[in-house]
Amino acid sequence: MASFYYGLTKQVIGQFGAFFSDLHIIRRLCDSVRGRIGQDIKVPISYAPKEKWWQAFNSDPARLKQVAVTLPRMSFEILGYSYDNTRKTTRSADIKCLDTETNTVHTMSTPAPWNLEIGLYLVANNQEDIFQMLEQILPLFNPDRTIKIKAVPALNIVENVPISLTSIAVEDSYDGDYT
Repeated sequence: MASFYYGLTKQVIGQFGAFFSDLHIIRRLCDSVRGRIGQDIKVPISYAPKEKWWQAFNSDPARLKQVAVTLPRMSFEILGYSYDNTRKTTRSADIKCLDTETNTVHTMSTPAPWNLEIGLYLVANNQEDIFQMLEQILPLFNPDRTIKIKAVPALNIVENVPISLTSIAVEDSYDGDYT
C-alpha cells in the first residue's frame, strides 16, 4: 500500500479555530446590555486541552500575569473519533480522478466516514462574558455549519465538512468563598 497524507484533520482543526477567531466581548458601563461601550475585547482562542490551562490558572495566578494569559478566552481540543455507519459507502468502490495538468488518472479508495469530535471551552471571570460568547456562537449552528477543505490538494478535490453543535455543558467554578 502506498503511503499518503493529505492533512485532513489538520485542515479541519485549523478551520475550526479560525471559525471562532473573531469573537468579541463588549463590556458596557452601567447597563450591561444598553450601556455605553467601555471596552471591546477580542477573545483569544488556542488549541490546548482545558485541563492544561485550567491547572495553570488555579495553581499560580501570579504566574499567569507573566505569561500573558487573559480572560476571557477560548480553547479547543480533539476529544475523539467515531465511525459513522450512516455515511458508509461500498468498500470496493474506488474514486478515479483525472489530473488535467499531467493527464494522469489517479485512483483512491473510498473515504471512510469518521466523525472528529472537538471540545470548545469558554472561560471567563464573570458570567456576562460567557453569555456574550454563547449568544455569538449558538446562532451560527442550525444545528450544522459547513466548512470547505481541500480533501486532495494535488487534485483540487474540495470537500464540504459539516460542523455540528451536539451539546453544551456548563461548569461554574469559583475561587474562594461565596461572599
